[in-house]
Amino acid sequence: MLLIASIIVVAGRWEAISPIVRFSGLVGSLFAVAFTAEAARERIRSTATALAVLAACLTAPVMIAAAAALEASWPVCVALGGGAALVAAEMQSRRWKVGSLKAATAVAAGLVASGVAAITSVPVGVLGAAAAIGALLLGARRRSVALAIVVPFIPLLDALAEAGVGPGTLARIGAIGSDPWVVPASSFVAALVIGITAHRRNSAPLAATSLAVGLWGGLFGLTDASPGVALWLSVPAAFVVIIEAAATMSGRSIFGRWADRARLAVTSPLAAAGVMLPTV
Repeated sequence: MLLIASIIVVAGRWEAISPIVRFSGLVGSLFAVAFTAEAARERIRSTATALAVLAACLTAPVMIAAAAALEASWPVCVALGGGAALVAAEMQSRRWKVGSLKAATAVAAGLVASGVAAITSVPVGVLGAAAAIGALLLGARRRSVALAIVVPFIPLLDALAEAGVGPGTLARIGAIGSDPWVVPASSFVAALVIGITAHRRNSAPLAATSLAVGLWGGLFGLTDASPGVALWLSVPAAFVVIIEAAATMSGRSIFGRWADRARLAVTSPLAAAGVMLPTV
């Protein structure tokens, strides 16, 4: 009851409290939860784990609020909050071995990308694809795949903004308003990241996801660029080249096996279509 009463009093006088005190109080409360989890680690394992997850998940909103208390701009608040959450979730996931914290690192990376995009004017899709590559190089395959899968869906944020769902907030954090080339380029990079993981794991679902993401990026780029008829007619030939190139890969590659099976069933009809369509 005393805790609830103190929260009500502080909330009622929040604007009257100096920015430094607000910042210190928010950060101090977050560290208090984290230290409580560490103190109870050996005695009350389940409660300690729950507190550790809570502290990691609260890092982003607490640090965003703390930065806002110091009157930082909204993009800076988002970038700082996401960066702090990324560090906290990564450290806690290694210490506590909780799967949800690994997912939290991907969410935090998205926040960092959004904030940095608004600050630097670099498209958030490019930053998301770069984050997926970085995670893959660091050996975090699951997180790299999670980030890569999210990248092609970034245009949905533009659709939400056009529908009136938080357009101002999405614009301030740099999540919308990218150039037409961003989606195809970032989608191809995301497809490459997923494809590398699929090759290493010999995973059919990941291989299919990689192909779907790459196809989405190609179709989005073609439709958005409004190409001429000649370019559309070259698409079947391009598929033939891709399939033939994949078929030359090692038999241990899932893409090579798929391409070898599709060689006779797909390449011949596509090649015939590429020849016949210009005459229609």
